[in-house]
Amino acid sequence: MGVRPDYQKRGIGSRLLARAEEFGRQHGMTEIATYTLGDSVDYKPYEATREFYFKQGFKIYQRNKTDNRGCPEEIKIKKQITQHGVTDDA
Repeated sequence: MGVRPDYQKRGIGSRLLARAEEFGRQHGMTEIATYTLGDSVDYKPYEATREFYFKQGFKIYQRNKTDNRGCPEEIKIKKQITQHGVTDDA
């Protein structure tokens, strides 16, 4: 998922993600996941990507080292999505 730089900071990414979460809920999914480059990669677009997902509630669940010197680490991140009307207290 991505939003062209000239359209960023307008809530488009948040709305796209909300729609993906709703689609997941409708199909019985309990989490949504993706991956990106880790914080050892000092590159502004990936810093912004990580910041976006963390702000949306994603958490790191796995870190992998790669053999690519330009991109030495990737992170797998996920967010729990609950069904409407269902709480974690059950």
